[in-house]
Amino acid sequence: MNVQKDWPSLASSYGFKYLNKDQLPEGMFYAMAGWARGFPTIISRVTEGRQQAVVYLIRYASMLNPEQLKSRLPDSLRNKIVVAERSLTLRKPFSLREPAGTEIIDTYRQLSEAVQASAQPLNDLCELCQIHQGNFYVVGGIPSQLCGSCIGKIKAEQAESQRAYEELEAHPVRGTLWGIAAAVAGGVLKI
Repeated sequence: MNVQKDWPSLASSYGFKYLNKDQLPEGMFYAMAGWARGFPTIISRVTEGRQQAVVYLIRYASMLNPEQLKSRLPDSLRNKIVVAERSLTLRKPFSLREPAGTEIIDTYRQLSEAVQASAQPLNDLCELCQIHQGNFYVVGGIPSQLCGSCIGKIKAEQAESQRAYEELEAHPVRGTLWGIAAAVAGGVLKI
């Protein structure tokens, strides 16, 4: 079975958008991303060096109780998650066989239920300015709630980084530094 072909239907069944390699940062092959009950979420198939993994990232406004969240998860996930102030991340490495779609969704359900019971969802405002109504975007592989004005600023910064990089290409060291800055600025994708 070709698991990659399952991802678009999995994404659709959860109201998420399927993203292919062209829409994602380097190292991410495909993903599904969406806004799940106030929790921006992305599930992606990644390669880091020689290791492959399915990575789950669920964001929230604040964590009420990290230990409560962990206690809601099965032992197989409890010690593998990273709980930060505003996000939960799980990396599930695999060798030869990518996990089946049902396994990916079962893991997502367990994480999502624990997060919903233990964290505050994001509101509808832009995460950066906290003034305007936000829309769901994926910025550099991170699911985000941003307004048009802030997205315009991010795109302008990207364009400036790109322009500066192009001007400095003849200077390898400076060009490399500007290239890294442009890569960090990342891509912006509205979902």
